[in-house]
Amino acid sequence: DQVTGVNTTPISDTKIDIDWTIPANNSYAITGYNLFRSTDQVNWTTVSTTINTNSYSDTGLTADTVYYYKISATNVLGTGAESSVVSQRTFGLPDPVTTLVLTSQGTGQINTSWTQPNLNGFPLVSYTVERSTNGTSGWTTILSGSTNTTFNDTTGLVQNTVYYYRVTT
Repeated sequence: DQVTGVNTTPISDTKIDIDWTIPANNSYAITGYNLFRSTDQVNWTTVSTTINTNSYSDTGLTADTVYYYKISATNVLGTGAESSVVSQRTFGLPDPVTTLVLTSQGTGQINTSWTQPNLNGFPLVSYTVERSTNGTSGWTTILSGSTNTTFNDTTGLVQNTVYYYRVTT
């Protein structure tokens, strides 16, 4: 019978786990599963024809890529119908912080705030805030290891100086 209940779970930027419900076998034991993968749903690659359990870890994948999967079961009667196609994206690099807001609080403090970017599957580790007086070079780290989306800069600010900030994950 047809494989159903196919689930995919992204594990990293190079790995997706796939599991499925064991189909009815028409009184003949299932001897294996065939797993097929595609990135466009047109050109399919055989990942494996020797899977003996109802799960598989697909490794060696490309980061931030959508993969499509379908599975069929085999027994002595032949190969069953392929499952419905399911898809999953591998983790990608976090998007850059693009919503940085600066608010001057007088001559000795600049408040910074930003919105957490799309992390593309990865957990947030921390933010780093850097400051420069020209916006192209001489970046100095003024905060690292924080998970907050705000920072009040009071470190070494000089009156009537323009400061540039950037935040990275």
